[in-house]
Amino acid sequence: MEWLVKTVLAAAISFLVPWLLKRLLPASGADPRSTGPATTAGKGFPWLAWIGALALAGGLSGIISGAMGLILGGVANWSVLGATLGIVQWYFLSRRFDVGPWFALASCLGWATFVFLQPLGHPTWAVVGLLVGLLQWLGLPRGMTGALWWIPASALAWFAGGMTGLGVGMMVAGASHFAIGWIVGWTCVGAVGAAVLALPLSRMWRGDARDGLGAASES
Repeated sequence: MEWLVKTVLAAAISFLVPWLLKRLLPASGADPRSTGPATTAGKGFPWLAWIGALALAGGLSGIISGAMGLILGGVANWSVLGATLGIVQWYFLSRRFDVGPWFALASCLGWATFVFLQPLGHPTWAVVGLLVGLLQWLGLPRGMTGALWWIPASALAWFAGGMTGLGVGMMVAGASHFAIGWIVGWTCVGAVGAAVLALPLSRMWRGDARDGLGAASES
């Protein structure tokens, strides 16, 4: 019951935040009939901003889930991690592509299954990542260049992020304090996962720019 309440709350937030931001933020110029907005055509993929933002999201999710654990009981709240990462991912993609709130909600729902798959051990990170990638792929515009690579890349990204986060987090916790190691570990999960996902995402970014230039030349 506790898991269900936390998951429903995180899912609602992961959907409502993008929904509200899409209406409050200045329009990105995305055309619903295309895979990307004209206002970002020709701009390179923001590698550092993407990795930094997801690293921050990972650390923030560690703080939030840790606080929830102290107040409500339990440990890591996977839906909180999924919601936080998903909202940041949605923000970056929505600035260039026509991506709706489902993209963030899909992250929340996918990560929420971690608790049921945990008996698998370390491979759980890859299985959950694969599920997250599949659910998010459903929310990507049809015909987007290299979109299918998002699914296996998500499995690899979150497996690599999870293993790095566990290793670094435990090392820092042993040398300092558990709380510090906890936050650093989750920060590493976000940063490493973002670095891996940047590879297929940058390809989509470039493909979208080429499509935009081609459409402009035809017109």
